[in-house]
Amino acid sequence: MRSSLLAVGVALAVAACTRSDARPPVRERPVATATDRVSVRLVDSVAVPDWPEIVLQRVEVARENVDTIPGLLTTELPTIVGDSMVLGLAVGITGQPEAMFRYRIHSHRLERLLLPGELTIGLSGVSISPNGRWQSYVVIDTTAGWAQAVIQRFPNGPILRRAPLLPLNAMGGRMAESEWRDTTNTVLYLDGFRDAANHWYRIRGDMYSGKWRVDTIVAGQAQ
Repeated sequence: MRSSLLAVGVALAVAACTRSDARPPVRERPVATATDRVSVRLVDSVAVPDWPEIVLQRVEVARENVDTIPGLLTTELPTIVGDSMVLGLAVGITGQPEAMFRYRIHSHRLERLLLPGELTIGLSGVSISPNGRWQSYVVIDTTAGWAQAVIQRFPNGPILRRAPLLPLNAMGGRMAESEWRDTTNTVLYLDGFRDAANHWYRIRGDMYSGKWRVDTIVAGQAQ
């Protein structure tokens, strides 16, 4: 499950975030996902009055029928879990994250859940594992000049894994993205430093082993 966060708002569910002054994205942003029985995509666009660079979207869920989840906005594509639930992060009309969410497809029930305690509002990217048990994101302290990838029990449980601290330069830490390759392995991207080559940190973590690997890549080369 993929996710990104640009300067004001973290989300995982239904919205698209763009910045006129942002760096080129590290990878193409996903707008739809599907299993054998369920598909989810981002639809519509809602402007944020005080933050014109942020675009919020709604979440459309299709199984036997097509439903747009009422009262929900986000900046990113959510996660489908077991063909029965959709998990993500809800964002308010002001562009600030409000809650994690759980949408039960069969009953059309939307639950709002507590935000992660260490989520860096406006800067972290957050994504949820395919089994719905864990979420990964980047804790960022631009004042102290460091960032750290973490894996946490969804939606607001204990931090289970912490990556090594990474230094940020004066212009770094403006954008983070994350995704799960499977139920065990997560990959996070962080623009930890700005330079002519447009480098990003790539942080790969294994939930079960607790091992992390960090290297750098150029935007557009994420794999």
